[in-house]
Amino acid sequence: MEYHIIVINIFLIFALILVGFVAGKAHLVSEQASKDLSAILVEITLPASIFSSMLRELETDLLINAALLFFIGFACLALEYGAGRLLVKFFRIRKENQGLFLYNSMFTNASFMGFPVANAIFGSVGVFLASIVNLSLTITTFSFGIGLVRGDQESKEKFSLRKNVFTNINIAIILGMICFLTGFRFPEPAENFIAYFANVTTPMSMLVVGLNMSKGRARDLMTDRDAHLLTITRLIVMPLLLFGILKLLPLGAYPLVAQMILVVFAMPVPALCLILSEKYGGNTQFAVTTIFQTTLFSIVTIPLLLLLIV
Repeated sequence: MEYHIIVINIFLIFALILVGFVAGKAHLVSEQASKDLSAILVEITLPASIFSSMLRELETDLLINAALLFFIGFACLALEYGAGRLLVKFFRIRKENQGLFLYNSMFTNASFMGFPVANAIFGSVGVFLASIVNLSLTITTFSFGIGLVRGDQESKEKFSLRKNVFTNINIAIILGMICFLTGFRFPEPAENFIAYFANVTTPMSMLVVGLNMSKGRARDLMTDRDAHLLTITRLIVMPLLLFGILKLLPLGAYPLVAQMILVVFAMPVPALCLILSEKYGGNTQFAVTTIFQTTLFSIVTIPLLLLLIV
């Protein structure tokens, strides 16, 4: 794809965020409606987008890329954790913020923002590969990440395997991989039906991001020193570190690997950090602040980082 087309697609995505932000500030959409839209995204359109992207012919190169990304995704998370531990000490992050600082140094908003950006650059192949990386993130979140969010606090709610691991998104990934590996295809009308839902994912997800950003007062959310440092870490340090290391590895035959890692790990912190903080006794105020700051500044950093791959 030509560079100028990619740039236009990226800025169109962020224009949708602006529309959502304005709609929220103007009270055109109620808070309950925003929550309902988020539920539709997570439970219906995002799974449809992932599943639809996997309804394709089995290609050896694509399969190798997917396998590499799955395992490299875990390696990247381990590297980020190690780097995050060092940065916590170097930046002297306050004790009450350390767990979420580490969590948000590792994990990103891969589904809400990563999938639409990947789709804008690489098309449905991008969504397919981004979902593979996201599977690594999901597994690590619910096996290791919850402990980071919780810190020394007692859990407010028992961990639910069904709610947290066997989500519609992960089920869509598993079923989609089965279809991809076996070559199974649905009749064309059925695939078109799924595609209709998939096609609304990008505009709806960006609108929801904008709506969520409109809920906070920028002045109140821009004064936390630890959040500033986390924003720099999440949006600049970690993606450049991972991309730089991957470029040094002998992956020349599979350039999509480093490119997809950059796309996924260039995203802001996940809204899931707030949900987990509320459920497991984490620092919810720090979660809200970091979500707002990283999402806001990602409007600038994501297009700049993508210059490395286009």
